[in-house]
Amino acid sequence: LRHRNITISCAESCTGGLIGHRLTQVSGSSSVYVGGVISYSNESKIDQLNVNSDNIKNFGAVSEEVAIEMAQNVREKFNSSIFRVIMLVEFSKPNSFYDIFSRG
Repeated sequence: LRHRNITISCAESCTGGLIGHRLTQVSGSSSVYVGGVISYSNESKIDQLNVNSDNIKNFGAVSEEVAIEMAQNVREKFNSSIFRVIMLVEFSKPNSFYDIFSRG
């Protein structure tokens, strides 16, 4: 990634910073991992990631719509090439783990 000038950012909810922690355990990761946001509460999603409060109200904090908004906004916040959002999203299976994005 370093040789291609690719940078990574992430927005985490249910993982509480675990992804950022794991990334920073790799020597030299500061050259590619530019940062992340842990937004567990609705307020932090709104304040830190500019998630529209109407989306949280209408779709729920753990919805695909909110996850997409978190992904778009974390990439803009850190101006990263690759971004990832990790959260639990309510689908047909209760507590199913959903990794919304890993895109550049």
